[in-house]
Amino acid sequence: MKFEVEFCSTQQYLPSQRHKKLRCRCENHFFDVDISKVRNDEFPVAFIVSSEGNGRSEIRIRDKNLYQKVIRGQKTLPEMVNHKLTNIDSPSNYLMRKLAALGKLESDFTENSVIVADDAEEQKRLICEQAKDYIIFKGNLWERCDEPGYYVTLFPYGSIHFGIAVGSRFRSGRFFNAFEKEQVVAYAKQILQENIHEHNDVDKYLEERASCCEIQVLMPEMVTKCHEFLSKQDFLQKCKSIVRGEITEFGGELEGASVDVVNEGGQLAIDIRTGIFGASGCSDSYDLHENDIETIWNSVVKKIRSYHYQ
Repeated sequence: MKFEVEFCSTQQYLPSQRHKKLRCRCENHFFDVDISKVRNDEFPVAFIVSSEGNGRSEIRIRDKNLYQKVIRGQKTLPEMVNHKLTNIDSPSNYLMRKLAALGKLESDFTENSVIVADDAEEQKRLICEQAKDYIIFKGNLWERCDEPGYYVTLFPYGSIHFGIAVGSRFRSGRFFNAFEKEQVVAYAKQILQENIHEHNDVDKYLEERASCCEIQVLMPEMVTKCHEFLSKQDFLQKCKSIVRGEITEFGGELEGASVDVVNEGGQLAIDIRTGIFGASGCSDSYDLHENDIETIWNSVVKKIRSYHYQ
């Protein structure tokens, strides 16, 4: 199906032939982008996820990729597609439009101006690439997601939250896959007893919390993730695999911290979370060069150790 998407390009221009200093401005465009529409037999259910506050939802599969339905609220389908794919609200474009509205940008562009560079075609390419992460099914927009798994958050005042994550990063500590609910409860019991000593009936409390979320597996072969304890060799090897394009992401536990590494637009994005509350941590990006992997390792380990000794 084709949808019209509004996007913004950055133009570099000279106000006239006699000018030498380049100016910049944002220019809005519209173009049609194609999103695949699928039938029910092409889009089977792989997981059914039930969680407190979010109710029951399906995760479906096509070409070995998992998808979840986008909650669109009051938006129509074309409005939601435009909302997901447009780049107009990106930080750089938002800033330029804000400055233009305040009269902070030079407005000397006329019909005699000379456009030196315009990234419109590159923006179109990026939007078309992004559109590959979406599917139309039964009049709704579905977006690519990760394998669902459980996570546990222990709040400082002593309550446990069981959650289900379907994003590419599990930001609240140790990851448990859809078959590991018993391990989730055991892990939660351990950290609860170690940190909240005055809780009276731990087992009953955990049973109540665990009943709030459930992952029903209809395709067992799609349960592939597991919690890994990463050694230096594991970390270096997996980073090299990302550089070579063999994988796009990995995660695990490194020196007591939860580490997620993702290839984001040619950058190695590394997210570090320390502590059972998931409150301490940082996110950094590094250039993808195999020769720099050892340097990245040293930087990550240094940051983890600095958090441990705070």
